Amino acid sequence: MAGLAAATGAVAQRVSENAVTSAEDAFGNSVGRETIGLYSSSSVRGFSAFAAGNARIDGLFFDPVWNPNPRIRRSTSIRVGLSAQGYPFPAPTGVVDYALRRPGGDRALSAYATADSYETAALEIDGETPVHGTLSLAGGFSLNHNAFFNGTEGLQHIEGLIASWRPRAEIEVRPFWSRSDIYDDEFDPTYVPGGAFLPARRTRREFEGPQEPKYRSTAHLYGILADAAPGHNWRVRAGLFRTAFDDQRTATNLLLNLQPDGRADQILIVDPPSKLASTSGEVRVTHTFSEGSRQHVLHLNVRGRDRRDRYGGADVLDLGPTVVGRPVAPLEGPFGFGPQTLDGVRQWTGGLAYEGRWRGRGEISLGVQKTHYRKTLDQPGLPRAISEATPWLYSLAGAAYLGDSLAIYAGYTRGLEESGVAPENAANRNQALPAIRTRQRDAGLRWTVRPGLKVVGGCSTSGSPTSISTISRFSPCWEMWSTGAWKPPSPGS
Repeated sequence: MAGLAAATGAVAQRVSENAVTSAEDAFGNSVGRETIGLYSSSSVRGFSAFAAGNARIDGLFFDPVWNPNPRIRRSTSIRVGLSAQGYPFPAPTGVVDYALRRPGGDRALSAYATADSYETAALEIDGETPVHGTLSLAGGFSLNHNAFFNGTEGLQHIEGLIASWRPRAEIEVRPFWSRSDIYDDEFDPTYVPGGAFLPARRTRREFEGPQEPKYRSTAHLYGILADAAPGHNWRVRAGLFRTAFDDQRTATNLLLNLQPDGRADQILIVDPPSKLASTSGEVRVTHTFSEGSRQHVLHLNVRGRDRRDRYGGADVLDLGPTVVGRPVAPLEGPFGFGPQTLDGVRQWTGGLAYEGRWRGRGEISLGVQKTHYRKTLDQPGLPRAISEATPWLYSLAGAAYLGDSLAIYAGYTRGLEESGVAPENAANRNQALPAIRTRQRDAGLRWTVRPGLKVVGGCSTSGSPTSISTISRFSPCWEMWSTGAWKPPSPGS
């Protein structure tokens, strides 16, 4: 693996980005290309916060279809357990919070190039510049040739642009836009053994085809963030986001009933163009006031989303018996696509949250939300199916400081979360699953060994009372991290 990063003098923009020094805890933090911590957006205690719909952009509700790309994203943080203490409106599966770039008053430019032995190569260029006293711009682009161990390869380009406009010191508006295109990507087989055995070892970098069709997709994310302080101890924040993912060409290549000698039945499932899109956002009003060593914070919010999904109508091609390693001729169509399924979700939620902090004693946070969820499903040949839910969702968490170095914490959260879609190799392939009510309990302790070094021990139980697919479980975890540039003490100190 070979990599090259270029940035000089005052034009160095991203050299100082460091996931370790910016991390507040060990649960998960990403800055630039660097990632540290136990969890990621796709894996939080065995679940995906992204798939469950628990995403935020700069703390404001965002219904994820495609996440912010590195051209506009500054960092990603996972809020779960202890790290969710004092975070308004948490979620049982955890929250993935994307922080966007905030262009400043300095000019900067950075470039990065990389290549490896698989012939993967990438070029990234990012920069920012002030336009005049109240407006700054930042953005960049990347070109990628992706190559994988299974012999597949494809091309991708990513662009993004974000602006910061400050008409007054207490007001900031940040519009942004980003896009990703993937094309000429290939479909490697998925092996389904016909018994209790593993498939034979494959030769790396050997693609079995077919060369056609090839994958093609386009993803968009754009929106606007606004932040204002209209009065003493008052803050108003708002975000409106539009994200879409268009699959122009996609397919699933299956080798079914695979035998130890490599014989199998090959099925190719070719999909017509599909689209998943969502408009979402949140308005939040926050009031802060203090009395001596105690601080009180009140949040009032309204959030909503409108998601539309079009999928299905695939053409199933039986390519007959084959042997692993045998090339497949290109399949250029035309394909016999059928009618598609239309899936829609509309959800509105209003909430009130309180945070209280008592210096040297502890903190408490609680919140209550009322949500109205409506899902419509139009499947070919079937009457429209409608599912509605109007639950109360609430959370309660607290921490007590037992001296300067030890704290105990506990919390309970309930939520209504999306279940995503069934995977491509499932019997109900691509079927949208209903939302489920979830819950999470956390408890543990945090010990500050010395400045910059903390140890956390905790446990959690999570599950859903309305779904047999989510099993309540106990998951102890012990975590250690350094939140600063900690160094071992020198001998004799």
